[in-house]
Amino acid sequence: KIANAVSVGLNLANAVANLAAFETFKLTNIGVSYQSGAGDYAEWLPKLNSNEKFSAGDIVGVRNGYITKSTSGADKIMVVSTNPIVLGNLPQKGDEANYEKIAFMGQVPVRVIGIVEPGDYILPSLIMEGYGIGVHPDKMKITDYKKIAGVAWSVTKSADFNYVNLAVGLNTNDMSHVIQQQQE
Repeated sequence: KIANAVSVGLNLANAVANLAAFETFKLTNIGVSYQSGAGDYAEWLPKLNSNEKFSAGDIVGVRNGYITKSTSGADKIMVVSTNPIVLGNLPQKGDEANYEKIAFMGQVPVRVIGIVEPGDYILPSLIMEGYGIGVHPDKMKITDYKKIAGVAWSVTKSADFNYVNLAVGLNTNDMSHVIQQQQE
């Protein structure tokens, strides 16, 4: 009986120690999980021209942190967010009209012209500001890589104006296969 009592006591002490360890772990590893139907992380960026009008899904050029529909000579090609789950860089109250929500990472609908297949790169259209075109990876030129808005994750089989789901901010290593081909 004494051995059983000692065994029960040790098991109880072990359970109390495990509970204390769990509580400590739980308190030191607190996190937040957001869930939403939105698919991108965005920031408010200022317009280069405050009179320029933008729509969700527009492809824009970024020059020194300012956005414009003109993508020629842009530092970066980005997309106006539709409904971001996270939105940073809030403008001063009353100044929102001089800014747009620009998707930095995630999935965002983008305006395109023509047929687009999943895996195509979306580049700015040369004939219609704000729209993109799909280019198959095998048909990319070296000069096209700096113009990538993202990678299409959906399809459109129509030659008309459409939207496709675009992965943005995720194609950082896409030039590696081009460099490898040149090296070979």
